[in-house]
Amino acid sequence: MKKKGNKKNKKQEDLDDNENIYTYKIILIGDSYVGKTSLILRFCKDKFDESSLSTIGIDTQIKYLMQNNKKIELQIWDTAGQEKFRSLAKSCCNQMQGVVFVFDLSIKETFKNIKTWYTNIEQIIDFKKVGAVLVGNKSDLEPHNINQDKIMEYANQKKMEYIVASAKKNINVNDIFSKLLDDIMQKSKGKKIENVNVHKLGRLSVAEEEEIIKKKKKCC
Repeated sequence: MKKKGNKKNKKQEDLDDNENIYTYKIILIGDSYVGKTSLILRFCKDKFDESSLSTIGIDTQIKYLMQNNKKIELQIWDTAGQEKFRSLAKSCCNQMQGVVFVFDLSIKETFKNIKTWYTNIEQIIDFKKVGAVLVGNKSDLEPHNINQDKIMEYANQKKMEYIVASAKKNINVNDIFSKLLDDIMQKSKGKKIENVNVHKLGRLSVAEEEEIIKKKKKCC
């Protein structure tokens, strides 16, 4: 008699094998309430919470997936958009391989502030080596109060893919992270930025890394 057990498909088996997994850290940047947390929640758990609160400090999620026939561990850092947390968000960026700039299509000021975010972060990372995408979120809301030509002009100037999305309606959410990973892999020329066995090498967890950042913030 054959023993009953949980059958795994090949894709799941590939993801479970962490011997050759590519680990990428990415961060979402933008003002408060533009929907950064909602985009992450939709991507990682396929959920949307209308009553979700603004992120305080830094939060993290991990998503395992396949991209270009490579096994990916995607560490997604969610940042607070409030003024008092901006220096913390900026300090986290030098650890990242990818940045998602998010604004609200219904609020002009959030797009204007993306330019400030980009300028500040550009001081500490090289976007020739770090992937980046620009996201206009909340496409389900009307009207869209930002001129699309101006957005495209800015995205082209900064050589970023521009994606119109809605976390609520699940429009183009997966495309955000797929396009970003494509950009990261292209800029890294296919090399593994990090290829470790988490259990064998005892790499710091995301929570431990976050705690280190908090301590640095307090003492510096």
